[in-house]
Amino acid sequence: MADNIGYKSVADLYSQEVEIILHGYIETETYKTWNKYSKERFKFGLIIVNCKEELNNLLDMVLQIMETCIGRHFDYEIRMDMLVYIETIL
Repeated sequence: MADNIGYKSVADLYSQEVEIILHGYIETETYKTWNKYSKERFKFGLIIVNCKEELNNLLDMVLQIMETCIGRHFDYEIRMDMLVYIETIL
């Protein structure tokens, strides 16, 4: 599929799609209202866990979201999830 629509590999396609999702979070700032049941938070977690080397190009957006979600006004579960995601990235 990736070849048919002009990407060099599936990783390139995946990276482009993830960038669109993360950019949407940043533009709308929906991450500032996430709770432990937010579907966007769940998607973010899946991106962090499944997006390997492609994540390097998107770290600025990822870290901006994580920095906000570690704030004290967020649920304890979200704050701990962000710390686990940081460990996953490292």
